[in-house]
Amino acid sequence: MRRISTNAGGPAVRLSALLALALGCWAAAADPPAAATKPSGLIRLKHLKIDRANRQIVFEANVCYNPGPLEVLVCKHRTKDHESILHTFVQPSHLHAAMLAMGLTPGKPARMSRALTQPARFLPPAGPELSIVFRWKDKNGKPQQADASRWLANLHDKKTPPPVKWIFVGSEVLPGGGYWADEDGAVISLSNFPSAVIDVPFESTADNTALEYTGNKEAIPPKGTPVEVVITVAKGAESAPAARMLLEIDRLGRFWVEDRQYPIDALSKWAAGYIEKHTEGQVVVRALPGATVQDLERAKDELQMGGVADIDEQRLITTGEIVPQTGKQAAWAMETWRRRFANAKQMLTDPIQDAEAHLKQIQREIDELDRRKAMLGEYRMHLREALAKHKASTQPAVGQTDKPQEQE
Repeated sequence: MRRISTNAGGPAVRLSALLALALGCWAAAADPPAAATKPSGLIRLKHLKIDRANRQIVFEANVCYNPGPLEVLVCKHRTKDHESILHTFVQPSHLHAAMLAMGLTPGKPARMSRALTQPARFLPPAGPELSIVFRWKDKNGKPQQADASRWLANLHDKKTPPPVKWIFVGSEVLPGGGYWADEDGAVISLSNFPSAVIDVPFESTADNTALEYTGNKEAIPPKGTPVEVVITVAKGAESAPAARMLLEIDRLGRFWVEDRQYPIDALSKWAAGYIEKHTEGQVVVRALPGATVQDLERAKDELQMGGVADIDEQRLITTGEIVPQTGKQAAWAMETWRRRFANAKQMLTDPIQDAEAHLKQIQREIDELDRRKAMLGEYRMHLREALAKHKASTQPAVGQTDKPQEQE
């Protein structure tokens, strides 16, 4: 179980929502099919395209290699450039969305086992399998192509070949709604970064004193050379055993899997379908600030009933002011604010900014309560109408008696 500090008060921005937005853009940008021909299935965006017919994702990058140990194979521009071979202007979250569009489910990053009956042990990344090829033009303009492994060399064990297979682990949506790799810059990792979109399928340290790979200077073209990174999805990757999904519980007791809300009694059925497709699937259960322990335990019970054995529990702790729940709490909070304003000159932080942020937090709470009040009011109205209709159909009309009819 992890406790994470956050200012977030609601479900995070979900990648499926990003995917829906991206697919809308891609649909508009897709190559129009020629008359009386089969559609190409090629979808283009700036710096990235999806070739569904060939099960490939292709994005643009440039050589940025400086001789030395490597942490990543490809990074986001101006992040890990000094420890990478390529950098790209593609947002890592867009690459993640492209993977979703290919029907893939994120895998599991490197982690320690949590078995209570055995000592903790390192578990390498696992997920849908990929292969990666680089395409570029040499100084004479002649097209060249090489497997990504050809641009790598092992720093320590020369007999151990560089990786030829890769996996989609998918970075994490942070509690505040951001995408971890967009901030960290790890697009394709060599060092088991949990923030990476793509990783190697084995243990590889991120310790700077023990990095395992460097660049093959004889194979890498000059710095600044444009390169196409071609990612091919392996056959059957859509049903890879290892997978990871996020379930969030908000303070109103609602359960969200990606952008879809599920009633509590539907979670076990969803979990059963998920495990049927991904037999080693993990569910990250994230309790947002204000969520109850009862709802968290109910969610875990339903997931286990559906067959999910790997549950990663996260409890988010708000770092902002707590909105009062009773009149007594409100009175106590106001006394605290008055003292803070009275002693503002002696305080390390400005109470004005804190109070303004808290007012916004209170307004969000009021807006949410107004939406909930409107929903409950409409629900009450429909229930009353249904009850009245049912009563009218089952109760005798006014003046009607239960006296038996007289016999002739």
